[in-house]
Amino acid sequence: TALRDHFKRHKDRPSQKDIPRLNEVLLKRARNSVPRSEDNNDLLEFIGDRCVNLICAIMVEDVKLSTTHHQTISRRISSNDTFGRISYCLRLHEHAELLSSDRSSVDDWDPNLSKEAPPKVLADLFEAYAGAVYEQHGWQKLFRWLERIFKPMMKLATADYWQSSSWDQIYSETNACRWRNIQPDTRAENRLFRHIDANRKFLKDKGREAVFMLP
Repeated sequence: TALRDHFKRHKDRPSQKDIPRLNEVLLKRARNSVPRSEDNNDLLEFIGDRCVNLICAIMVEDVKLSTTHHQTISRRISSNDTFGRISYCLRLHEHAELLSSDRSSVDDWDPNLSKEAPPKVLADLFEAYAGAVYEQHGWQKLFRWLERIFKPMMKLATADYWQSSSWDQIYSETNACRWRNIQPDTRAENRLFRHIDANRKFLKDKGREAVFMLP
């Protein structure tokens, strides 16, 4: 998918330089993914899971075309697969305390070659770090950091959504809001225009393919 390919391009990967810094105590706790150990990251992971999913939902809500579009994009971005790939790009596993089995799974996984999803512990580390950022720096700083990570992914996830949907489905979804009331819903139109503008290259390429297939 376009979203997975995003992580294979070095220039597009989430950058380590943007990671908010943590104090040593909180950093050590965020890195401890050993279950039932003292000061592990279970609570931070719980907090981070809620924060990250809420931020994703807020960002998708701002550009959604329909309820189906919103749900699909949210699921693709707010997934352990995506979180795990982000975590790997940020190298959160390199200094983490892991079970030997988790360490082996991470060492054996290659984002460019492995067909399997990343080990779940990678997603756990990302959520724990997000929870730690929230605890030390608050909501606004966490939102700004995650916005830089997730914003490019939304266009790619939408491209995947369009590619897997029929044009009739997309047309009916984007027009449902318009005919719900007598007055047209300009917000739905604006969302559609923003998506068309943001994905014009994708539409142009797919449109050319469709023209060539005409009798």
